[in-house]
Amino acid sequence: MRKWVFILLLTPSLAISDSLENIQHRENFENAMRNIEKMKVMLNETTARFRTNCLKSFGHSKFCECIGSSRPVIINFYNYIAITTKSKEELNYNSLNSDDKKIIDNAISAREKCVAKMNFK
Repeated sequence: MRKWVFILLLTPSLAISDSLENIQHRENFENAMRNIEKMKVMLNETTARFRTNCLKSFGHSKFCECIGSSRPVIINFYNYIAITTKSKEELNYNSLNSDDKKIIDNAISAREKCVAKMNFK
């Protein structure tokens, strides 16, 4: 009988503990969702800024749309210009880590793709 009383007394604390754990999981999930929304807003703002700067410089909306959607998201318009107008030597390409090299390669590739798509020669 004592064993059952102990189990019954312990059960509510287990339920509370489980409930607190569920609350913590829900709070973590909600925080993660808020952070994702913030990142989406930042990405949209960055993309809009990129497109605006591109249009100011080139005045070709289809090209700017192509570059804006093809470029590595981490680079802004000024990075894009620096990467695509300098040689790899000027960018110190050989001294960069593999992640930075990949960003440069992808930016150059995006430019080549969009130029070909627009039939610029």
